[in-house]
Amino acid sequence: MRTLGLLLFSGALACGLAWFIHGHSEGELGGISGDRPEGLRPEGSDGALSPPSAAEEIAGAGSIQTSVSEKPAARLVEPAPVTPPLSSEDQSEDPSSVSFTGELVLPSGERIEVASFRAELRGESGPALSASGVGQGSISFRGLTPQVYELSVQAEGYTHDTQVLDYSDAAGELEEPGAVTVRVILWPSNWIPLVIRTADGRPFRALAEDLGWEARQMFVKAFDIKVSAELAGPGSELPALDPELATFHVPSGNQVVELASAVAGSLELHVDPPLWAGLWIHGQHFASGILRSTREQLYFEIDHEDVAASLSRVELRVVDSASGLPVAGARVTLKADISSHRRADLSDQETDADGVTRFGWVMPGEHVLTILREGSIVQRILTVKSATTINLGDVPIGSSPELTVRVVDVRGNEVPAWIEIGPFERGRSVRELYPPNIHRKTSDDGHYSAPVPDRKSIIRARPLRLNGTTRSYPHVGSLNHLIDPAALLPELVIIAQDPVALSIEPISPWGEGHSIRFEDELGLVVELVSGEASASLQVNLVPGVYTARRFNGDVEVGSLPGQLVSTTSKVVRCP
Repeated sequence: MRTLGLLLFSGALACGLAWFIHGHSEGELGGISGDRPEGLRPEGSDGALSPPSAAEEIAGAGSIQTSVSEKPAARLVEPAPVTPPLSSEDQSEDPSSVSFTGELVLPSGERIEVASFRAELRGESGPALSASGVGQGSISFRGLTPQVYELSVQAEGYTHDTQVLDYSDAAGELEEPGAVTVRVILWPSNWIPLVIRTADGRPFRALAEDLGWEARQMFVKAFDIKVSAELAGPGSELPALDPELATFHVPSGNQVVELASAVAGSLELHVDPPLWAGLWIHGQHFASGILRSTREQLYFEIDHEDVAASLSRVELRVVDSASGLPVAGARVTLKADISSHRRADLSDQETDADGVTRFGWVMPGEHVLTILREGSIVQRILTVKSATTINLGDVPIGSSPELTVRVVDVRGNEVPAWIEIGPFERGRSVRELYPPNIHRKTSDDGHYSAPVPDRKSIIRARPLRLNGTTRSYPHVGSLNHLIDPAALLPELVIIAQDPVALSIEPISPWGEGHSIRFEDELGLVVELVSGEASASLQVNLVPGVYTARRFNGDVEVGSLPGQLVSTTSKVVRCP
């Protein structure tokens, strides 16, 4: 059972790499509790999918405590990232000196300018340095002797916690003198930090590190705080949630999980407390408490079992499409759309003697399932919800020679390119059909041996070099081609071309909410553009034949079939 206690501390808001929390006490939140959500369990639980083998060495789960606590005084111990050294004219007289710039940011990561501030930088030795400013967004100190400093900032309308900046040689942070830039987080009075630790007091990222993973692979966009004006739900029911009352901000970027050590995000209040506040982990409600003051922080403790309960499992059996017998040694990959959620244990896993493979601790979201066997491929897009088991059953795959693909320019010169393969579904958008972040590279001379899909599929090329110029992904440079496993060509030649600009102009005024959908000769939607009434629409298309369909909302009101887009820009008049 979870218990919640009100942690009372004195001092400023804590947002540091070290949150000094000395104990718990039963208070106004006592008695709020709940059972762990159902889900995956550690290895050894009956009928449950085992986490990676490294998890076997993890100690048993401790007690779970969650609370809303007063913001404690804390210190931010932040490494000093080194940027390129200052030029000689910008260096101070001491060649070993350091120039420091602190960028003022909100907990959301947004840079800000403050009406006024006063900063003090105090080293282990020497006099304290001070700086002040009006209407500025940064703090600067020059000519610093390498040592450990404490930075404290007073800014009108904000609170700040002492940051420890280690610029000493002993810390090894500075291999050579130069300029350093750090974020200085200023907390408005209505922003509340979310602090999450393990039952034994470590920052939550330690749970991923225990498994040999990077923290981002488990915790990017993992947490959410939802609030309600109802201070208690009846029994185990959740109160009515109201997103208008507060906004939860996760750390910015797909690689960042913390604002500082154990600080998983910030809650921006739009109304004054008291409020009911609940923590969700990967979309699963975990625990809750009552936030009674802006002087409090949201504090929760979690363990491996809590994280596992929010994640999912995927299992399947690969069988031969002709005989139905299990296929051993097929290579199976489950690739997350969010790159930070990808892991080695979800890539190129071979099926066992029974053709079976299982993936555990799968993050919620979009994933591409790829199965490879000799010259054949099966590719599916899966939407994985939190705390679920997806059993795909038997997945048939054939066995065939690979398809030879050659990418050339309009003059017949072979060019290197990325190759993309997706399922063929007439009438659907290619943006939905081609899996994101799944592309394969040809050889330098434009050749690629493509695995043959189990069903009709589409293929296209994104040239890396065209007309003597290097191109960057995601430059689309070819038409879509059909691959039919029942009627394979001996070779597929894909012509890479630059898109051309196309302008669609109305013959008579269009109404509000109009759009043009461009379909290629395969019936695939390659572009969908919309604009203001009576305004022309602009689109870039690879040279080919397209049908332009005009819609008013969801209703088709006109079309231009068989429009040839040539290698030069053109204007099309559309009724």
